[in-house]
Amino acid sequence: MNPLNYFRLAGYTLFAIGLINWRYQTGTSDVAIHSAIIILTGILILVLSFLPSTSKLLLKKPLQQIIWVLFIGVLIYGVVN
Repeated sequence: MNPLNYFRLAGYTLFAIGLINWRYQTGTSDVAIHSAIIILTGILILVLSFLPSTSKLLLKKPLQQIIWVLFIGVLIYGVVN
């Protein structure tokens, strides 16, 4: 499997979790801000994986580790929030 597909799946996952978070926390204050952080991070990862110039950078090991730490951090933020 293409290594960029993992980033695409991570982007889709964050996007979906952000939308689910927004739906189930409609009564809470600042739900739009919390959900937007999750959704925009997912969209950013997704877009970066499709652009030819940045997709080459995503194949480098240090940047991969940074993206995965960011993904796991935002994922935990989405679940705990």
